[in-house]
Formats: sequence, structure tokens, C-alpha cells
Amino acid sequence: MNLESIKKIHFIGIGGIGMSALAGIAKELGFEVSGSDSADIYPPASEALEKYGIKYQVPYKKENLKEPDLVVIGGAISKDNPEVLAAQKEKIEIVSFPEFLYKISKDKYRIVVTGTHGKTTVSAMIAWILKEAGENPSFFIGGVLKNLGINSSVGKGKYLVAEGDEYFTSVFDRTPKFLHYHPHFGVITSMEMDHFDVYKNFEGLKAAFQKFVVQIPANGYFSFNAEDKNLETLSVKGKKISFGLKKGDYQAKNITFQGIGSTFEVEFGGGLIGEFQLQVPGVLNIQNALAAISVAYTIGIDMEKIRGALFSFKGVSRRFEIKGKKKGIIVVDDYAHHPTAIEATIDAARAQFPKKRIWAIFEPHTFTRTRETLSKLAMVFNKADIAVIPDIYGARETGTEAEKLINSQEVVAAIKKNQPNTFYLPTKEKVLEYVLGEARKNDIIIVMAVGSFNKLADEILEKL
Repeated sequence: MNLESIKKIHFIGIGGIGMSALAGIAKELGFEVSGSDSADIYPPASEALEKYGIKYQVPYKKENLKEPDLVVIGGAISKDNPEVLAAQKEKIEIVSFPEFLYKISKDKYRIVVTGTHGKTTVSAMIAWILKEAGENPSFFIGGVLKNLGINSSVGKGKYLVAEGDEYFTSVFDRTPKFLHYHPHFGVITSMEMDHFDVYKNFEGLKAAFQKFVVQIPANGYFSFNAEDKNLETLSVKGKKISFGLKKGDYQAKNITFQGIGSTFEVEFGGGLIGEFQLQVPGVLNIQNALAAISVAYTIGIDMEKIRGALFSFKGVSRRFEIKGKKKGIIVVDDYAHHPTAIEATIDAARAQFPKKRIWAIFEPHTFTRTRETLSKLAMVFNKADIAVIPDIYGARETGTEAEKLINSQEVVAAIKKNQPNTFYLPTKEKVLEYVLGEARKNDIIIVMAVGSFNKLADEILEKL
């Protein structure tokens, strides 16, 4: 890949949040950018593309390729995609988006954040701290920073903040995406079994993370969650730094919740380094802030600038994003799709709004994840008052064989054993009808979904 000879780049699967971010970076770097996807693209990716002025075509067809010099493909693109076949026929170079991101960031100091939960918010916090500290960073994040309205940017400073992902790179490359990034500073927020269609067991997943941290050089750093016992055993050449609410080099003390946010003190190495205030909710965000502090302080950012940036941090779209309040009802949009994240989201709502009636509307994501995490799903809705489960969103898993693995009626039956107020409503329309008929003043309605179902939060607000 010789970037000097490339002028036009076409992104196949541009509707993914990662692909839309990378397309934006390419546009900022001066490339002529085009893209395509299988169907209409929904927020936040569509908003990011609009902000960058990038036009795209749907559906996939060979005519979408207007003689590009390079084609970048997303992880969900198949070998028989008509645009992939056309690019191969025309001998146009095809690369994955992790490969392209690394190529354009080779000269940067790469801070790569990964983990099962929290990686998007931690990446965003670090990027915002560096920006507020005047470091003019580049960043590539799987969620839109509400402070900036974008999820990627090319800065003139030396740092690149990238969100890493353990899912495989592309149909042509089964390497986990984050192994293409070669971090100078690696961060792992948590490590829990996920992506059941890729990893056969936890040991396979852990092996991928081990390969990731081994890439960190001897003069680099590895920051990890000290309260995740699976992370302590990872072997690294760089210096280890840890964080946690009650364990680690950086710890949170004297936590209080107020309004939508929190106040807490941070201890480092046994000494108090200051009080911090967040305007984003929940214990998980305090832990996310500790991770961001551990990175920023280690690379030499002034603590007062870190404190100020975290106070002004508005969060990331679709991470406990309060969409609005109407008739005394608060509506929240969230990306949670794993039991641990669901529990953290509900816990955050309960901590911030202890007296409100909490609705947890959850669209299960992929048949394999739903089947393998069913026992955990059954336990995580206890702190909600009402749980609503629609049909499973299969995403990349399609066909009758996948659908035979599990259905939402089974999910509801399992949850009902611990949360009797659980209801199966198959479609978004049915859920909307039920919510509009049953919601009342002082309710908080949380919509947790990955696909287009997340539009429900806006529709509830519109029709209340």
C-alpha cells in the first residue's frame, strides 16, 4: 500500500461506526472518498458521514466502484460481495480497515484501548483530555464524542487514540483487529467471554489479548483493570499500570452521586492526587475515568487539565445518552448488548435515579451471544422495574440454522424467574405501543440495542 500513489478510496461497508470514522479520517487527509453499504445507514454513522460530506451508495453493486485506487473493506463484508469481486477483477488493491488505519498512523504514538466493556468511553475520555490539554491528537473511536459531534479526527500532534476490537479483521484475514495497531500504550478495561461465533472458549479469547499486549514495547505501558483477575496474568514487556475502584495503582475513594454525575477522589501510589467530578452517570464511568487518568498522567498531562477535561466531558453517543425528557419521563439510549454492560447500565440508572420506575428495553444481539450468555441475562434485570424483550437481532448471523439456536421467548422465560415483570413484544412497533400506553411520570425508559432498533428512543420521545 503506497499512500503517495493513492488519490481515490472506496469503503465497502461504510455504514459501520468504525468504517465511517476511518472514512472521515481519509477525507481529512485529503483523499477522495466514496462508499457503499447494503442498506440505508442509521445514526451515529450516518451523522458522521454527513458531517464529513461523504456520500454513499446502497445497495452493493459493481457500478459503485468509480475507478478507485484503493478499496477498504469492513469486517462483515463477504467474499462474494459484487464490489469485492469487481475490485479483484480490476486488480484494485483491497485492504481491511485496521490495516489502513495502521498505515496512516505509523508515525504517531499509538494509544490503543480495548476490552469487553468501556473501551469506547475510555478512548473518548483520553482523546478529549489530550485535546483539552492542547495536544491536538488524532483519534479513531467507535462512538461519537458528544463534545465534538465526531468519532474520528486527524490532529497535528504526536498522539493517536484508537479503540481496539478483538473481532476478526475481515473475511480474508481472521486476525483480531487490534493486532494490526501495534500500540505504544495499551489499555484493557476488562476481559470477558464474547464473540462466540469467533472464539470457541475463553482461553482462545485470552490468547488474542495476550498477543495484543505482547506488542507493547519494553519502553511502553500497559494499563489494566486491577479488579479483573484475568488481566493480572497477562505477560508484557512494558511497564504495568493498574486502576480500580478498590484495587490498583489508581483508586477511587469517597464516591458520591449527584444529579446525573458523580464526585470522587483519586489515590495514586497511596497518596491523594485530587477530587474529580463527572457529568456522566454510574460507577462504570468512574472506572472509565480512572483508566483515562492512568494514561494521561503517565504520559505527562497536567493533573489540573485532566480534571478540567473530565468535568467537561459530555459522554459518547449511545452510552447512557439521555435523549430527552417529556411529561416527566426520561428516555435513555444505550449500546449495551452483553449481560455485564446491561447490568452496569441499569445499576447506573438506579444509582442516579433511586426513586424512579426503571424500564429496561433490551434487544438481544446475535443468536450465539444470546444462547451462550442466557444464564447471565436471566440475572441482570433485577434492579429494573419492567423488562421488555423483542425478537433477537441476528446481525451477521442469518438463516434458519442460526435462528434455531434460541429465541426471545426462551430469554423471557429465563428472565421471568428473577424479574416477573418481563414481557415479550416481538417488534419495535409492539414495544412502542406498549410503552406509550403504560409509561407514566417519573419513569426512566432505557432502550438497549445495537441495530436500527435504537431509533425507538427517539420515537418514544416524539410520541409521548
